[in-house]
Amino acid sequence: MGDLMTEPAPVEGFLIRLTSQKGNEQKMGKLFFKRLYFATHNQYLLFLRPVKAAPPPPPKMPMQDKKKIPTVKQISEKIPLVFAVNPYPLEHDAIPWLTPDASNPTTMHSHDQDAYDEASRNASLLLNSDGFINLCDVVKVRKVHRGATPADENLDSGSDVNFDASVDDTHHEDGAIKEFDDDRTFELLMRNGLVVRLQAFSKATRKEWMKRLRALVVYWSIRTNHDMELFRQTRKQNLELLNIDEKAEAHVGQFAYKWEVARSITSPELYNMCGISSCRSIHRSGVLFRKPRIHRTFVRVHVILAHGHLLIYEDTMRKVTGKKLPHIHHTRIASIDLSGCYLYSGLITEGDLLYQNQTFDANMPGNHALPRLYAEDNWTSADEDASTCFVIWHSQHKGWFRSEESDDVKKQSRDEQRESEGRGKKRTAIKRVSQLGVTGRSVVFKARSRAERDHWVMGIGDEIERLGQGEDVRVVGEDGKP
Repeated sequence: MGDLMTEPAPVEGFLIRLTSQKGNEQKMGKLFFKRLYFATHNQYLLFLRPVKAAPPPPPKMPMQDKKKIPTVKQISEKIPLVFAVNPYPLEHDAIPWLTPDASNPTTMHSHDQDAYDEASRNASLLLNSDGFINLCDVVKVRKVHRGATPADENLDSGSDVNFDASVDDTHHEDGAIKEFDDDRTFELLMRNGLVVRLQAFSKATRKEWMKRLRALVVYWSIRTNHDMELFRQTRKQNLELLNIDEKAEAHVGQFAYKWEVARSITSPELYNMCGISSCRSIHRSGVLFRKPRIHRTFVRVHVILAHGHLLIYEDTMRKVTGKKLPHIHHTRIASIDLSGCYLYSGLITEGDLLYQNQTFDANMPGNHALPRLYAEDNWTSADEDASTCFVIWHSQHKGWFRSEESDDVKKQSRDEQRESEGRGKKRTAIKRVSQLGVTGRSVVFKARSRAERDHWVMGIGDEIERLGQGEDVRVVGEDGKP
């Protein structure tokens, strides 16, 4: 039994990025910069443009004189540079505003609304993100090391970046400078040898950023390794209980009856209620292989499942020749809204694969996939292509759906509804819905193994079901009767 680790608190705020995606710092003899809003979600340091950012509201400032309205200067002086946002504070392992002693309905509703607003704000930051830096790829969070890059020879020390200047809402750099302040800047040393330089508002905020990020890097590096080890241990126990090997696992998991796998076990840590209850902003994340069109090839991407959306980020940068380029962050390239989508997996995906692995193994006749090893975490798999794929289908055509009652009618008083019914009028609402039986678009995803595919399918299915909970659909015949 190892030592227990408490998850560090997330951190967010405005920073100046002094490095491009490829790790370059200098352009035309000057240092280019980009002002962004950074926020941590799980092991991801996400960033987005300031226009899309939604910073947390500052702490409530007490009024010293109720007759006078505070000035802008007084408000700015009272707002701290660093403050905590915790909708569920704990005192003696209990939430104070939910205890029986403080069970005031008005107070509870106010706190509950604040918690809901905070969750919505975090979802907005995640859905509007332009990219992320994986904290598991960070080796060290350190102060500025002059000479770490060749561009330092032509750069001076000073403050040449204006935090208060308005910037355009574009993905291009905000400008170029010839100096930066060492006391307000810190660096992230990546595993590929590149350095990410970030400049904070002041020396105090830089210190807070470095402290928080160091704790998050340590925690999530251990947490991701533990989660992968949990996958391995659960898989190993099942193979021993069923007395099979990895080659037979693909067939047993796909075609076995329940009585054949009755002795298998599952882990409550892998299949938990966190994703269903939305206790975190991210439901699931990881590496997948994506084929956006049926006649395209699979490309490795990084996918985040959150709040009814699949956020797809670039996993690897390559030259025109196909050579891999080292990079510091992953840029967002696509997003799929799961509302109105359909999900299917298993052998039915063979029609969407088109080109399957037809390798013949003389030792295992009938098995068309050779064993695979993924070097980043030493995960092995011998599953066939159809058992590792799932498809998200959504219609490209929409039709009009007429409902008998809208939300406005529900809010009417009973007298108004009786008056409308007495006149023989029925209030209806027209909605735009996806059509079935028409040509749609299919996006094919391939996981590294059948076990990972099952986790993705379960998570995406939960998100689709959550999006459809508010809909009330009734099937009627031609005569209008159910």
